[in-house]
Amino acid sequence: TLAAIVQSFGAELKVPCIGDVLYVGDTEVKFYFAPEDISEIHGPNPLSLIFSVRTDSSRILFTGDAYWESLRATADRWGDELSSDVLQMPHHGLCDTGSGTFYRAVGARTLMIPTCTAGDRAMERECYEDAMEANKAALEMASRVYKACDGTAEIELK
Repeated sequence: TLAAIVQSFGAELKVPCIGDVLYVGDTEVKFYFAPEDISEIHGPNPLSLIFSVRTDSSRILFTGDAYWESLRATADRWGDELSSDVLQMPHHGLCDTGSGTFYRAVGARTLMIPTCTAGDRAMERECYEDAMEANKAALEMASRVYKACDGTAEIELK
């Protein structure tokens, strides 16, 4: 269990809340979304944290497996503060999660899509038209797109 791991390493257990900021050296980690009432959540994906990692000159936003509900809630709450250089596309970049409001607020020029080849093909299906349009808009804003199915990529943050 998590408690046993924390105890064996003598670590402090920190449950992130919306707005929390942590520092690792000079790097800032800020939490923009954390589920506040897990009794209403069905399944693990809505438990995904949305957080940024910021260095002196770069910012990357991680979304885990977040769905459109948490993306829209995050965009509504934080707006342009979400602006980032790099975005890890939510839920493997699948077309059931896109939120144009969120992607416009982030405005990332570099996208990381953690997907396999089959997931990449699924992203193009027109099964979720509104979300697919949002994902296309995110891709159009980006000048660089890295997909896990294409192999290893390294992005230097300064």
